[in-house]
Order: sequence, then structure tokens, then C-alpha cells
Amino acid sequence: MRTWQCTFLGFSVLVIGPERALIGLSKRFPTPPTWTNQPTVDPPLLIRLEPDRQRTAAYRIICNGGPKNVPSVRRAELPARLDRIIVTNALDRLGKNNLLFHAGVVAQGDRGVLLAAPSGSGKTTLVGGLLQAGFNYLTDEIAVLDTQTGRALPFARSLCLKPGTRELLMQHFPRLKNARKYFNFGREPVVFLTPRKIEWATQPVHVVGVIFPQFIRGAGTTLEKIPRSEALELLLNQAFNLRSHGAEGLAQAVELLRKARCYKLTVGTLGSAVQLLLSEFGDTFTNLEREQSHF
Repeated sequence: MRTWQCTFLGFSVLVIGPERALIGLSKRFPTPPTWTNQPTVDPPLLIRLEPDRQRTAAYRIICNGGPKNVPSVRRAELPARLDRIIVTNALDRLGKNNLLFHAGVVAQGDRGVLLAAPSGSGKTTLVGGLLQAGFNYLTDEIAVLDTQTGRALPFARSLCLKPGTRELLMQHFPRLKNARKYFNFGREPVVFLTPRKIEWATQPVHVVGVIFPQFIRGAGTTLEKIPRSEALELLLNQAFNLRSHGAEGLAQAVELLRKARCYKLTVGTLGSAVQLLLSEFGDTFTNLEREQSHF
């Protein structure tokens, strides 16, 4: 039996099981930057993988000493199932002290842009393109905003690339050429782009732009500035835990948007979208002035 452990932002998980059953976890959950280390208040999530002796290459997932008569999972499906368990528990833990949104975040220095949109909108592809263009990585899917400071923090999970996205980004990231394929639910093949140390954000990030991207095949790439009242409605639709923070959480979301420029982005091609964002926000990353306009 082997162990795999990961700790980020005070959340810790320990998985114990046969070595071949742990394959892929470090690809999905890479080691985060050391500056994000926080004391772990809660005990780690303990997951044991018990081989099912009645089924070949199948395992039962036992969480925190729970019942052992749970249905087993075949090894090919195990990484996706573990991924879901770990992310769900991480959201529960991190949601106590942070606002969580379905969004990607990239940055330069201490300033960044938040890309909020539902699955299938092209967030991960856009994050990958901005990463190649020189931005630093925080997340491609789960934005973590500290309720005390309002700054964004990294969520230690690799970019999950679906078919098409891998081919699009491979020219910029040659390491994707030989990347191992895994399967998400529904047997969809995916690969993971694991950020290197120099690609991670180096500090907490002020969000200076909130963007709502949507990929539309064949469309022209456009960036439309929108009122913060409209941006608030769109952002609330991508919130994981705003309700649990009540009026204070809503006030923090309003404050986030008050200090940011807000846009809808229609993505026709990745290259044109990246160039448009670089053009729009290039001065922001070198100029200390921030917009302070009100709703």
C-alpha cells in the first residue's frame, strides 16, 4: 500500500491504496506554491482504497472510516471519482473562509482577471492561452476569494483539457504531446496541463477585471463592457457558496465588482481573444490606477 497526500489553503487529503490505484492524482492535484501554505485546522480527509476481491481491477472508496460495503469502482473510473470526492470536500472546507466561484483566474504580479462562466464556455482553453502569453496561473475552474482581503488565491488543480483543447494548446505546451490520457465521467478522454513552478501566481491577487467568456464557433471575437449591475447577476449565477455567507458575502461580491472592469467576451478564436485581453488590460498591470466607479 502507498500513500498520496496534498495540502492547499489549509485543506488536506490523504489517500491510501495500491500504487497503481493512485496513478493520476498528482497530475490532477499538483503541489501548490509554498506561499499558499496555511495551518490545517480540520483533520485531513482520509480516503482508503480497498480492492474488491469479487471484481477484477475494482476498488471500494472508504472516506474517513465510513462503511466498507459501498459499491466498488473500476480502476479506469477511479481518478475521476476521487477527483470529485476531493474537490467536493475541498469546497466545503475552503468555503468557510472564502467566496467560491465557477471561474478561472490568471494574473501578472498582484493583479489578475477572473473568468466566470458555466462549463463548456471555453474557460480552460482561455486560461491556457493566457498562461502561454505570460500570465500566471491560479485556477481554471474554481476561484477562491479570501473574505478578509478580497484577494484571489490559487486552487491547486491542474488544467483539465478535453478533446480539441489539447490539440489547440499543444503548439504552445509541447509537454502535452505525450501527456497520459485519463477518463472523466461518461468515459470522456482528458489530459492534464500541470502548471510548472514558474507558472504559478507568486502572491495573492487583486481582481482588476471580471470577464464572462463564451466560445461561439465561427463568431467574431468581441469584448463588450457591461454595467456592474449586470455583472453582479452573471457572477451570482457562478457562485458556489454565496448564500452561506449571507448579506456579508453579497456585499463582498459587490465590492469585488466595484474595483474591477466588467466585460462579456465572445471568443471566436483563442489567439484573437488573448490579444484582445492583452490590449484591454495591458496598462492595468503596469498602472496603479484602478477604476472606482459605482453601480
